[in-house]
Amino acid sequence: MNSTAHPNLLRLSIFLIIPWLALSGCKKQAPVKFPKNGPKIEVKADGLAYEVGADKPFTGKVLQYLPKSANVFRETNYTLGKLDGYDKRWFRDKPSQMSHQQLWVAGDPVFVWRWWPNGNLKEMSAQRNGLKEHGRIDIAFGSYVKWFEDGRLQFKAYYDLDFLWHGHVIDFNDAGKMMWDAEFNHGHFVSGYQAPEEPAPSAK
Repeated sequence: MNSTAHPNLLRLSIFLIIPWLALSGCKKQAPVKFPKNGPKIEVKADGLAYEVGADKPFTGKVLQYLPKSANVFRETNYTLGKLDGYDKRWFRDKPSQMSHQQLWVAGDPVFVWRWWPNGNLKEMSAQRNGLKEHGRIDIAFGSYVKWFEDGRLQFKAYYDLDFLWHGHVIDFNDAGKMMWDAEFNHGHFVSGYQAPEEPAPSAK
């Protein structure tokens, strides 16, 4: 065999391999597949939730994702067409931080938690179904507490069946001014501190 054959073969091999590598690197990447929201739910005239196209009330979990993301924005659970279990939500701009969690049992609200974006608790409240009496399905019943974003207490009260304060109430407005530190008897002021009413601003 000619002694120059090996270098020539080597050059030929390199000449063939380089275009192949270039072509292989130009292959289109498969599009990223993100999870889809669902299943799709509709509430029918009977007030129950059904999967679209189904004739039986839905039991299962519904997930909603942030656009073009695998991060869950909301998770809702149903049993026989009624909210049952936890309804969870996360901040859109901070998907690792939960913003809301509400516990439902057979269609009735039981408890709710809400958080600030920094992770501090914002609100915690026992609940009941108040649709018939107050036009809202989830109203406070029992202990209700709110905090400022820095963790300071903003509001603390107990609500009776008629959605009235009962017992000791502490209340600061959004500016941090104390409004109430008082005792109530089913909505009636008994004793304690009430912020004096401020005069209405005079007309210019």
